Amino acid sequence: MKLYHQFILVGVLALIALYLYWVEPRKGPSPNEKAEAYQEVLAQIDQKKRIFQKKYKEDQMLAIAESRAFVMDQLSQNIFPAWYGTPWAFHGTSQQPGQGKIACGYFVSGCLKDAGFKLPRAKMGQQAASVIIKSMAAKSSIQTYTKMSDLHFYLKRASPGIFILGLDKHVGFIWKNEAEECFFIHSSGMYPRQVVQEPLDKSKSVLKSKIKMVGALGPNMALWQKWMHNEQIKLAS
Repeated sequence: MKLYHQFILVGVLALIALYLYWVEPRKGPSPNEKAEAYQEVLAQIDQKKRIFQKKYKEDQMLAIAESRAFVMDQLSQNIFPAWYGTPWAFHGTSQQPGQGKIACGYFVSGCLKDAGFKLPRAKMGQQAASVIIKSMAAKSSIQTYTKMSDLHFYLKRASPGIFILGLDKHVGFIWKNEAEECFFIHSSGMYPRQVVQEPLDKSKSVLKSKIKMVGALGPNMALWQKWMHNEQIKLAS
């Protein structure tokens, strides 16, 4: 009988432990740990750029193609996700994910700077979406639409990659992945008023905007040359 009671006690303790495991809030990385992880990502980008610079001397086109794919991947897989949940503010200028608040323009310019582009982050972050797009996107890729269906058709024909989308009073990124899915990634002034990734065709910010100006980063060869050689990107006039 004593052994039976011991088995019962062990079973109860196991159930309590299991309950606490699922019910108790699990602690994620601390703010300092997140900051360190993000800085490590940026350091890896800088290190990888140096490798591409050496490869560029041997094969320019291959180095550009590989660096472009690398930057697109870093933006979509590391830089954007690090910012998710960071609160929005109209005058927000945070330079560290999860700390302070960030405005839509500063989110765009900050992510691009962190991806290795040499640009005036603060000044670009204060510009109209049209200026940001013209400063970064391939001129031939820039289009302005009023109908959502036209934007869908544009993206359907485009290769996977990163785009900048300008709305009536807003700006953010479109990420088209290899599965042909399109997401709008932005610091949203609408609920939940933070940096989010959402399906493009379900974004209230996009659907409510009368103007939809879009431009692709991928085809802009001059842009990737500047990334490769750390050349300053000037704001479009």
